[in-house]
Amino acid sequence: MTTTESLTTSGGLITPATRELNVDGDGFPVDSGYGIWPAATNLITNGGFETNFTGWVAENESGGTSGRSTDASLFGSASAYFIATTPADNAGIRMTTSVAAASGSTFTASAFIRSLDTTELALRIAEYDTGGNFLRLGAAVHAEFTDDGEFTRITATATMGASTTQARLFINTWGSQSAEFYVDGIQFEAGPIATPYIETDGSTESRTAGRVQMPVAGLFTATQGAIATRWRRGAASTSGLFSWRDATNDEIRIGYDGGQYLVSRATLNQGEGAYAIPVGAASTTVFRWVSDNVGVSHNGGVFSSNTNAATDVVALEADIGGPVSLETLRGNILWFATFAGTLTDADAAALNALGDTPPTWAQLVSSVAICAMPTALWRAEDDTFIKASYAPDGGS
Repeated sequence: MTTTESLTTSGGLITPATRELNVDGDGFPVDSGYGIWPAATNLITNGGFETNFTGWVAENESGGTSGRSTDASLFGSASAYFIATTPADNAGIRMTTSVAAASGSTFTASAFIRSLDTTELALRIAEYDTGGNFLRLGAAVHAEFTDDGEFTRITATATMGASTTQARLFINTWGSQSAEFYVDGIQFEAGPIATPYIETDGSTESRTAGRVQMPVAGLFTATQGAIATRWRRGAASTSGLFSWRDATNDEIRIGYDGGQYLVSRATLNQGEGAYAIPVGAASTTVFRWVSDNVGVSHNGGVFSSNTNAATDVVALEADIGGPVSLETLRGNILWFATFAGTLTDADAAALNALGDTPPTWAQLVSSVAICAMPTALWRAEDDTFIKASYAPDGGS
């Protein structure tokens, strides 16, 4: 028998419900699971052009024109447009006012672009001193765009150089080209990663850190259990997948960083395997443990096996996606499940075969051996999850 229970959710989560609002977010389809990200602030005060084109102008070397358009958009109902039929270098749009960006600080810029022809476009971070004097291009990232009808995100990260106190963004051609494109969801934020777009329309706006928590009891025990999740990596940085703990060094935890999974039990934090997961890619991760061993299966592969002794975890928190900034997922959970038994290689392969679509409880149960004992399933469609009534007391 099963019951339906509620997760505790908080912060600026990217959910199916928020995607339906079409105001901001990650730009993925509605049914793309839950996005769990750290806090961020969009320092661009007019990133969505919902009301006007204030703060932006056309680069006029090519005689190009620009402004606000309602003909195409990714978020809301408007975007910026730029048209230049005469080939030119650096033809596009640029900011007319600066944002504070202190020397030595790292910032990331991002924008969603839809081109109406085949054009190589660049996103540039330009640095200025206190007097507004141009110092350098801190970053210039370029990519080829085609008329595919889609908005594609481009990002650039830079650490501000000497004497820099402010920055501006440029979106323009790379090399001498004609161009016609729309831009939406422009963001400039502190830190080395691009977080989901935060809508701005006249002022800076912030998103608080997202958090998803499960009740600690009835999931598994400190000496036997497993978790399985289908997730999409959203940034090239540490991604926390799950944490069950009462203190920093009294826990069961798994994450991904530097091309390997990181698992922790008690004071031991060790790497597992070598798996290159590209940003944007979806992966199935299965993590199992017994009294003296832990292992990870990636995308249905055989489990790794490493000695790692159990600790007497009296869990107070169970977080999907990580509870603090260094462990935050920085991506999307497509579905998540827990098990009281020990999963086999065959079980891991069957769970991977479920793919991106959240399984039903019946599909989850039929995917693993009966002794594996699924205890909970979150389909990442809302804040409710399915829990088995036969689960052990995972809080003791």
